[in-house]
Amino acid sequence: MNNDVDKATAGIIEQAADWVVRLHEDVSLPAAERRAFLAWLRQSPVHVREFLQAEVDWLALEGVDSEHGIDVAALLAEDETNVVPLRESAPAPSRSAKRRYRDVAGLAAAVIVAVAMATHFLLDSQSTESYFTALGEQRSIVLPDGSVVELNTRSRLDVRFDDARRDVDLLAGEALFTVEKDSSRPFRVFSGAIEVQAVGTQFNVYRQTEQTVVTVLEGRVAVRQHEVNSTVPPEAVELSVGEQAVVQAEATLRQVTTSPSKAVAWRQRRLVFEDEPLANVAAEFNRYNSQRIVVEGDVLRARRINGVFNADRPERMMQFIMRSSDVELVEVPGKEWRLVGLPSSSE
Repeated sequence: MNNDVDKATAGIIEQAADWVVRLHEDVSLPAAERRAFLAWLRQSPVHVREFLQAEVDWLALEGVDSEHGIDVAALLAEDETNVVPLRESAPAPSRSAKRRYRDVAGLAAAVIVAVAMATHFLLDSQSTESYFTALGEQRSIVLPDGSVVELNTRSRLDVRFDDARRDVDLLAGEALFTVEKDSSRPFRVFSGAIEVQAVGTQFNVYRQTEQTVVTVLEGRVAVRQHEVNSTVPPEAVELSVGEQAVVQAEATLRQVTTSPSKAVAWRQRRLVFEDEPLANVAAEFNRYNSQRIVVEGDVLRARRINGVFNADRPERMMQFIMRSSDVELVEVPGKEWRLVGLPSSSE
């Protein structure tokens, strides 16, 4: 027998035994190790064969700690379609037949365990990865395909990648996406009822309370608003560099032109306002700072603001507002600034 083949087989046997021990001893293996096991199993039928044999040997050992065993029922519950009921047998088997049955049943159990584990690990490798940022925090994330997500303050997203899809759910806040090209797996971002699709491009998505704003910095993206009561989704609107889609809840999509640098000024922690209501300005500052700005009075809340501010210096914003004589500032240190509109002298 070829020594090289013997050495190779011995190596596979050793690897299989190692995987069996690891899977039994630690049922909560990290996702990376689970993917590594599945990749190893797929490399060759020999790997599958030796893993099954190692599993049979493990089950045959006496005194194995039951607490470290694999819950077959739980694993099979992950995919009930793998379970095929056996037909009821006829006459009772003989003693020798029973013995052979036990041997075959043991191997069958090992096969079921292996298949169930492979299914379980495969499903787990396609599970959702979640990312978030706290108040004032910004974070850069490299996704499995090499795409990069830059998360702004108080943002949260879920990532679901597999061989057929690259899907991201923006659950709250704002994110800048720099997408790696992969025509076989379009990159999709979902924000509520909004879907943004791209292959290789750069775009910003800001999910607000009553609307989502999509801005393209590079390439092109398709923006679609799903209709809950329609089986056919509406046609997508294509955006190119410098274009922006503003989609309000249960409203039509509005397409406008904008400055891409303004849309992502948050990366330098700058807030750019052009004819923006003071209520919105306060809300933006409150995304970055624990001491909140509260604006009282409809007239004051609707006052339009223009300027560029440091997101981390809300006191500069207070100084700017207090240039007006019809505004009173009430400060509760460490908690809030309350801006109150005063009656004009003519009233």
